[in-house]
Amino acid sequence: MERERLVSASSRSLRTTDEVKTPLREDGDPRSGHPEQHARAAREAWARAQELLAAGRHRVVVLDELTHVLVEGYVSCDEVLAGLSARAADTTVVVTGRYAPVPLLDAADLVTEMRAVRHPFSRGMKALPGIDY
Repeated sequence: MERERLVSASSRSLRTTDEVKTPLREDGDPRSGHPEQHARAAREAWARAQELLAAGRHRVVVLDELTHVLVEGYVSCDEVLAGLSARAADTTVVVTGRYAPVPLLDAADLVTEMRAVRHPFSRGMKALPGIDY
């Protein structure tokens, strides 16, 4: 049986368990770089995510930090809602991130708020490649 993959598309580009394409500056920090680089990467990742959503090859697609992409205006909320509506019937989508636009919240079947009880960052641990970015 073929291994299932969770897919994450964000402003840092596309990640799957088999593929990582993340624009980083030389010191490895994904938060840096020119805003247009982030916008281009977000649009490319969203285009790939739409293909994955429509293809129906994955039962679960995680769009990690997609709300950041919407808040920054890299991709419109209307475009995302259309892409989510066009997904394969058996595909469940998980969208993460802060400040989700109201139309996205209204379209969701489940909305959850999280709060940190304990977090490694508060103990001085740095972000880990492949985990936090």
